[in-house]
Amino acid sequence: MNKRIQQSLKTLKTFVDLLQNNRAAFSETAWQNLPKLYQEIAPMPDDSAVEAARAINAWCREQKHVPLRDALESAATRKEVEDIKPTDPEQERTIKENVLLVKNTLQNAINPATPASGQP
Repeated sequence: MNKRIQQSLKTLKTFVDLLQNNRAAFSETAWQNLPKLYQEIAPMPDDSAVEAARAINAWCREQKHVPLRDALESAATRKEVEDIKPTDPEQERTIKENVLLVKNTLQNAINPATPASGQP
């Protein structure tokens, strides 16, 4: 797996982790602007890890929220991504899984599922 794809996967995994486990990294404005990011990423092909990571990084810069940008950069440098050879069919699967995970996590963050009535 080349370095650019590897770094992109780190960005995707880190962003998902922040959305799921560190919502405090997002300002209220950033949270309200998640639909804009989703609209940009949703139509991307599922094998577009580099483009999705670029969109996330650009969106984070636009938010001008230093804790979010710092959290993304700091966590991405620590995040491990399995090195898969470019000729390995697993590479395409891994890329698609991560792009889909970002899309689904963004969609869930924007429109959280509400429990059915009568459910706790």
